[in-house]
Amino acid sequence: MLARGVGLSDEDVVAKHITFVLGMNSFLGIQSMLKSIVGELSQRPGLCDALRGEIAATLGAPASPVSFSHLGQLRMLDKTLREIFRLHPPVFFIYGRATRDRVLESDSGAFDIKNGELVMGVIPIAHTDPTVFDQPQVFDPERFDDLSASEHLIWPRGLHDANVSPHDRTCPGKDVAIEIGKLFTIALLTKADWRLRDVPQWDRRRFSLNAAAPKGTLEIESFHRRPPPLPPAQPASGPAP
Repeated sequence: MLARGVGLSDEDVVAKHITFVLGMNSFLGIQSMLKSIVGELSQRPGLCDALRGEIAATLGAPASPVSFSHLGQLRMLDKTLREIFRLHPPVFFIYGRATRDRVLESDSGAFDIKNGELVMGVIPIAHTDPTVFDQPQVFDPERFDDLSASEHLIWPRGLHDANVSPHDRTCPGKDVAIEIGKLFTIALLTKADWRLRDVPQWDRRRFSLNAAAPKGTLEIESFHRRPPPLPPAQPASGPAP
């Protein structure tokens, strides 16, 4: 019914779309994203503490249920995830077939593309372009204090802040993945302290479907559940002196 409402009436096509979303977006994309979040945060205990402070200030103690309104207030969390997505985009490649002859112009030159040719874009290369991002290999969420930085944060066939609709070709899992990433990070930071055995490594030379995630297994050296925060102290009641 939902599919028909946006003009998708072929049940076979709808089934293929659902299979793609569950297989590619949910399994490969989301697992790579969550693994990168753990890998980057595990190296930055100071950032984790700052994020915990922001979360506690926003949700209160004890924490209230997380709402979309809360997620919009967590500016430090948002910048941190943008930087993780910049360095480790959950999906690396964009493909398209030219529908006409054209010239693709860039800072590195002009390229003739003929009608029918298959063109591939590699998102990590764009995200580490030094003409766009200063010191692109450095993990720096504060770079997104400059609103123009997000204008170059790419998802397959769309930008990070672009609205997804049934009529464009932006990654259908983008908006959901961003919210999942925020909710996962909130749960991880408020419920656990952990340390990895080794520093995570990402393969920056060979791009493949799983290159967005740290290589191999993330082995835990220590893991402790954080106690729930205590409610604020209430003033003592009793008869006035």
